Amino acid sequence: MLGINFRPNAFPFVVGCLDGTHFKINTPKKDAICYYDRKGNYSIIMQCICDTTFRFLDVFIGYTGSCHDANVWKNSPINKGITSGEVQLAKDAIILADSAYPLSKYLIAPYRGNGHLLREEKQFNYYLSSTRVFIEQPFGKAQNFKSY
Repeated sequence: MLGINFRPNAFPFVVGCLDGTHFKINTPKKDAICYYDRKGNYSIIMQCICDTTFRFLDVFIGYTGSCHDANVWKNSPINKGITSGEVQLAKDAIILADSAYPLSKYLIAPYRGNGHLLREEKQFNYYLSSTRVFIEQPFGKAQNFKSY
């Protein structure tokens, strides 16, 4: 059953966590500026949904490094499938994300507040962050993957 390993007291019904990472590439010959990311590298984006056993439940690769995570998500096949009803989530299922992503019925992100959050909002953000922090581990493994 998806979501069974998540902290049930903090976020019941979580089926996975969403995040994106960049893979460095050589300077493209065409449209190089589109691949230039916020860290000063040329890259392509990999967006994934992972569960707590480090399984990649969804992988979407190929957007240029300059794209914002929210735009990658908006145009991803999984988001389009969920939105259209083509992809069925379990009743009340949610996906956790960071603040780069928009809220929706099935996508939960932290409160944004630039230091002006209520105590309850800060606590919510803490639990969300501590629940989704594991997603960095499979991304680290993916970054070390070499194709020959």
